[in-house]
Amino acid sequence: MRISLALSILIPLAFAACSHSNNPSPDSPTSPVNPLDTATTVTTGTDSTYWQMVSNANSLAFEDIWFTDTLHGFAASVDGFIYLSGDGGSTWTRSAQLESGTSVPGAGQGIQTLFFSDSRIGYAVGPSNIAVTANGGQSWTIKTRPDLPVRGTLAWPSLQFITPTTGFFSAGQKLWRTDDSASHWTPIETDSVGCLYFFGANSGFSFTQYNKINRTSDGLTWQTAATLSEPSTWAPFTVMQFSNDQTGWFTNSTHIYTTVNGGISWKAVFQPYPDMISDFQMLSGQTVYLAGAGQLFKTMDGGVSWQREYTLSSNLRSQGGVISIYFLDDHHRWATGANGVVLRYRH
Repeated sequence: MRISLALSILIPLAFAACSHSNNPSPDSPTSPVNPLDTATTVTTGTDSTYWQMVSNANSLAFEDIWFTDTLHGFAASVDGFIYLSGDGGSTWTRSAQLESGTSVPGAGQGIQTLFFSDSRIGYAVGPSNIAVTANGGQSWTIKTRPDLPVRGTLAWPSLQFITPTTGFFSAGQKLWRTDDSASHWTPIETDSVGCLYFFGANSGFSFTQYNKINRTSDGLTWQTAATLSEPSTWAPFTVMQFSNDQTGWFTNSTHIYTTVNGGISWKAVFQPYPDMISDFQMLSGQTVYLAGAGQLFKTMDGGVSWQREYTLSSNLRSQGGVISIYFLDDHHRWATGANGVVLRYRH
């Protein structure tokens, strides 16, 4: 998921990316969002020595990151370029420019979201375009986003492909579906969709403004599965993931929630106040890794307890902190954000 500190005054206008996927983070609130919150806030553990900073060579923030194997990675930068790595994230080479770019994370320019179906077929989303590669990022074909020109300028895109050619896209307006690699799109949900997640060919969930969880079993029609008791009226970025049709996770930037009954009911299990939640990734129904703006956390028991994994320096936190995380598996993980910082976990 992933965000910009500069956007805090515009928070009510925006939504978040939802794939692995990753967006920059807004200012932490000056007081607890919910003073009566009973979610776990105290964590145990110390920073893992297996997390290491491997790159800090780019003065521009990476808004999203994706690795197709342990060596080959892609980063979406605020300057509008895709960056490529062939050594596990230690060095990065500027590739194609897809958008005009900026120097400010989350400012509505640059590349915002990545999604790869395999090592060759991938997609990149900017404020105006969706670009497609069929050769592992060597070249890109630029296509127009389906929500132009009516989209909100600060809505963060959510993108997921369930096959190399069939995918879903949302950015705070309608939910769109393509069956021809983003050449043509059909609206399939008219609610204001903030994020989505498919766990099967046609089975998925979406979060819609401001507090509904919707569900589909055919990839076309949607029904309300739940109404959250705490509306996310101000949360700019949301992320959702499911391991099966019953167990899933959802964050509205301040809390992370879990469901074990197919989205019918949700329980808040963590609030890393004063940090905002910028991204999370689920490795199983019980194991989830979470990125706050300045710290990384994990749970291995479905959210009952949380451990701190890594703490950024105060300097990096002040510059925007962690924006995006991506895991190949439990032994190969990456986190990125301000100033082109790339953290890598190997164990």
